[in-house]
This record gives sequence, structure tokens and C-alpha cells, in this order.
Amino acid sequence: MGHAMLLCKNAINENFAIINADDFYRRQAFQSMASFLKQTDSTTYNFGMIAYLLENTVSDYGFVSRGKCVLDSKNYLASVNEITQIEKSKEKLIYKDGQNNFKTIEGNTMVSMNFWGLTPKCFEFGQELFEQFLEENKSNSKAEYYLPSIVNELLKSGKATVKTLKSNAKWFGVTYSEDKPKVQLEINHL
Repeated sequence: MGHAMLLCKNAINENFAIINADDFYRRQAFQSMASFLKQTDSTTYNFGMIAYLLENTVSDYGFVSRGKCVLDSKNYLASVNEITQIEKSKEKLIYKDGQNNFKTIEGNTMVSMNFWGLTPKCFEFGQELFEQFLEENKSNSKAEYYLPSIVNELLKSGKATVKTLKSNAKWFGVTYSEDKPKVQLEINHL
């Protein structure tokens, strides 16, 4: 998603939102983000993100990856770290850590579903990080340039703030083919 964002840098001169194409975020999320973007000065590093409860964002048919959010005392994003292989197991949610061990994760953990509100200032920092990424991964054809990595680097630099816009909505999307009937039902319901 980071590379896709950078491809737009010559076409975008105003605040914008970026999302995954295979997720449905619900109306309230778009309304919150639109309001945030209208109020944000486009010459700043003041960004926004829609955050969801993890329990509202998992598939019944296999594992998902989510960005685990750490918030500061004012509900601004302090960091976001991608956690892979999160899945339902009986009455709880589990994920694989870096050592391939399963650990429990709380359902009320705030997560990113890659719904970001950005200003054009993100392109300046993103390009520099992308060049670094290419150099570090030139022999890894499967490496991905994640947008949360850009955001984390901006947060570490102290240049950016990311306002967390919380949503209690239930996600739906097509992660697995078995998700399709549920997604069709949800769309018909809307």
C-alpha cells in the first residue's frame, strides 16, 4: 500500500484518504474521515486513522493480519505494528508471534484496517523511506512496502501526529472465498 500511495504523488495536491480495496469500512468511518480531512491543514503532518476493535475485524474462515495500535493518553497513535496470523480459536483470539508461538490477543485491542487520512506532506517522507526500503530488499522479491511502516517512521521522527478516529462498526471483506456469501448478505442488507 505504501508504494501505491507514492504512485499518486504527482496527482494529489490536497488531503486524501487511502483504503484497502477488499474491505468494507461502513458509512460512519467515511463520514468521520471526511470531516477530519476537511478540518486539517494540508501543509501539516497531521494525519488520521480509523481504528477498529479487533474482535469486529476477524474472519470466521482463517487468519487475518491487522495493525495493532498503541495510543497515547490523548488517543493519538503512538505506534502501529503489523500482526499476522490472527485467528479465532474457540472463545478467544490468537496470533503467531515472531517465534511461531501462539499467543492470546484481546478482542478490544484497537487495530488499523488501513484506512488512513493523509496530507500531501506524506509524500516527502514516504519517497525517502521507499528508496531505503528498495536498497534493503533488493534481493527479496516478496518484500512489501507497508503504509504503517511509513507512519511509524513519521511518528518516530516527531514530525507527524495521527489522530485516532474510533469505529465500533463490524468489518466485512473477502479474505477467503468462504467470506463471499456473508459479504453478499451484508451488501444486500445495506
